[in-house]
Amino acid sequence: MAKTIKLGVAELEAVASETDSALRDSRLAKFFELAPGVFRLKFSSPAHGEANVLCDLNFGAFLATRVPESPAAPTQFAAAVRSRLDNAALRGVTLVGGDRVMRFDFEKQERFALVFEFVGSGNALLLDSNEKIVFVWKPAVYAARKLALRELYAPPPQGGKPRAATGGEARALRSSTEIEQEYWQTRANATPDKTETHESARLRALEKSLEAQHAAVPALESEEREALAAGKWIKENRAECEELIGAAKKSDERVLKKFKARRSGAFVEIDA
Repeated sequence: MAKTIKLGVAELEAVASETDSALRDSRLAKFFELAPGVFRLKFSSPAHGEANVLCDLNFGAFLATRVPESPAAPTQFAAAVRSRLDNAALRGVTLVGGDRVMRFDFEKQERFALVFEFVGSGNALLLDSNEKIVFVWKPAVYAARKLALRELYAPPPQGGKPRAATGGEARALRSSTEIEQEYWQTRANATPDKTETHESARLRALEKSLEAQHAAVPALESEEREALAAGKWIKENRAECEELIGAAKKSDERVLKKFKARRSGAFVEIDA
């Protein structure tokens, strides 16, 4: 499996600038969560037609020419974004605080912002015009901030010295096409459980459930066969069964009579 390498700050800065130039004032036609932590922003405008931005919390963001199949039903986060941002106008794309945090500002009667944090395990948030969290993909509490509903949003604190723009940072010179190619290559080499969509995950769970039910059938059939065999034996040996039942009743009656006698103080010996 190929190791996933997140885009660096300089690369994300270049992507944000390119996206802002290409899509500013476009409308957000649809928002999808393709797989856990993988989001598609579908834009439309008279000038550019359809355009897509892919945001993967374990990689970064880029203008996408290729998009995977979208799930039939939205996740909770996708539904929250759609309810507020469908057909909203994009007013800007920026990087927050010189870190791997990308912000999409929208306007639809009021201002909203979509924030994608490509640091740590990643997160995504929807903010209102007062910078309060309307919805968070993964609620979390840290020493310096709290990511929860109605909390005032604070970006990740920057600790230590800024990284030198060497090595991976030099990749900022690559085109969006090259970044996209690397992304899909990484995904192609990833294990299936890391790349499956919500729909395929549901199908896989259904398959496991059906397999479990199928495995239980022989056991049920075995119990049914035993019950049928017992019923057949009783039917064929009815006279013997009635004799056994009669003997058991008589035995119960003798025990009950003996108990009553002892209880009354008579202590009469009852013949067996």
